[in-house]
Parts: sequence; C-alpha cells; structure tokens
Amino acid sequence: MSGSSGPESLRAFLRAGTWEQHRSLDDAVNARGYLRTADGYRNFLARSLAFQSAAEEALQRLDVVTLIPDWPHRRRAPLLAADLATLAGPHPDARLQAATRQLLAPCAGAAHAWGIAYVLEGSTLGAAFVLKEVARLGVTETQGGSFLASGKAGPGWPAFLAQLDAQVFTNAERGVVLESARRTFAAAHACFAGD
Repeated sequence: MSGSSGPESLRAFLRAGTWEQHRSLDDAVNARGYLRTADGYRNFLARSLAFQSAAEEALQRLDVVTLIPDWPHRRRAPLLAADLATLAGPHPDARLQAATRQLLAPCAGAAHAWGIAYVLEGSTLGAAFVLKEVARLGVTETQGGSFLASGKAGPGWPAFLAQLDAQVFTNAERGVVLESARRTFAAAHACFAGD
C-alpha cells in the first residue's frame, strides 16, 4: 500500500464518513428498547452475537491477524455466547448471521479488513455506557456483561487507533476502507433494526 494519505488521519476520515450510519444504528437500538428490560437485553445479546460472529468470520477470512497481530485478544463473539448462556438467552438468529455474511462477502483485502475492524473495535467504546445502563437489570461484568466489559481489558481502542493510523493507503484504498466500514454498519443496522 503506497501513496499519500493526505493530512486527514484515517480515523478522522472514517469517523466523518460513517457518522450518519453510526447515529442511525444508535437510534435503531434505542427505538427497539433492547436495553429497557431483561428480555430486551437478551435479545440485544443474541442480535449482537449474530452480527459479531459473522463479522469476525469475515475478518478471519481476510487473515486479519497479519494486519492486527493482537486480534485474537480482541474477539468478542465468545464473550457474547457466554453472556447469552449465563442469562439463558435465545440463540442468535441464523437469518441475521446470513444477512451479515452476505453484506460482508464482497470484502477482500487489507483495506476491507480495516473497515470491518474499525466498526467492531469502535463498538467497545459504547459498550461501557451500555454496561452502566443495563446494571439496573442486574447485569454486571461477570453476570451477562462480559461482552460489554471487554473494552476495559486488553490493548483497547487507543492501541487499535495507533495501528489504524499507521497504515499508509492511497486515496482509492481509503475509499475501500470507508466503504467496508459502511457495509459493516449496514450489517449491524440490519441485525438490530430487523424483525
């Protein structure tokens, strides 16, 4: 990957380019009331697992560990599965997993991997706020909230951003990273806003 990435950091480029999708996803989660009741939270976890597991599969297919060596420590699908088991939640909807896989299927190469990883890693920031919100439902870091608490342990968002901003992409490649991030937000939106 060669060429100048220009004066704007890749993180700023992605934040600006996905802002509307991010807001729309937050609005969909809030509108569906997933965080208001214990049943809603279990549904939130099942939908999160459907999305997260399919997105992590896409990253594995793209050999993300060659780009982000600490990726195995960043995986959160196993934590979601454990949280669902702890709370006796429903199994993830296979339709939602398939839809996520389909949206991310065209992704190939490093630029696509960075776009997917940007969305997954960024979600750890909001997870800390969600954990505080669902505490009133009895959810803790060790009782159904390990997925939400996962951003506190390990390398975290700042380390990810350092790796992201160290990438040198051409303008065309930056466009691919952005398109991949947008596809990933679209897949998440389909999981949380769908029936």
